Amino acid sequence: MKAIVHARNAHGSYSARTGNGILLVFVVEGKEALKLGEDIEVDLPNLLSSQQVIRSSDNSVMRIRINEMNIHDLDQPGKDGASRTPSAERLRRT
Repeated sequence: MKAIVHARNAHGSYSARTGNGILLVFVVEGKEALKLGEDIEVDLPNLLSSQQVIRSSDNSVMRIRINEMNIHDLDQPGKDGASRTPSAERLRRT
């Protein structure tokens, strides 16, 4: 599934959003970097175990560091203390 990088903070964490409203927050390991607006391919159902994405522009595999608390379903209400972790079904939906 395609996600578009839309933010990077001062600590080196990136945010990317899929077309179906899943937000990923991650750190790229190694010397690789991403640009804002760049497309990446993610395998959402397997992302927590494989920890890698593919940069669409050159098909290079990039290792990332992410945990399940950094995958957010933007279709769920963002109430204080409520989890926005996507269901397994939402991770599979494109």
